[in-house]
Amino acid sequence: MIFKDQYLELSSVIPQEANIYGLGEHIGSFRRARARVENHQGQRCIDTARLKPLWSTSFLYGGAKWQGARRCIFDFYFFTPDACFSCAAISRSDWIFGHASLPDLGSAPVPLGYHSLDTFCDMIEGYKKAKIPLDGIWMDIE
Repeated sequence: MIFKDQYLELSSVIPQEANIYGLGEHIGSFRRARARVENHQGQRCIDTARLKPLWSTSFLYGGAKWQGARRCIFDFYFFTPDACFSCAAISRSDWIFGHASLPDLGSAPVPLGYHSLDTFCDMIEGYKKAKIPLDGIWMDIE
């Protein structure tokens, strides 16, 4: 681990036969090409829709650069406590990571852990009583 003026570098040896996978949401292959592996903030400047983040942007971008020693560089962003959960923090992260390519598709209450079909149906009734529009919903079978 190396502390720099403006970033923290975490280094690790990557074996020659390692499989490298991308971080963040994108429509390209999850497995990255070995010749040039990059997934970093510079991608927000690329006009190719294939390389842009989809619904959201990840707060962690990493890339394994093949310059002598094999290493992976992770960028971590920290927001000051006074700006957490405020419009300022959202605006700041939007400035750093860029806008998502696709519009927000609404909230997904599915991962809230409904333990029975009755609980799930009660949630839907709650939406109706609160007059919250619900075009469609799904439930994970786990």
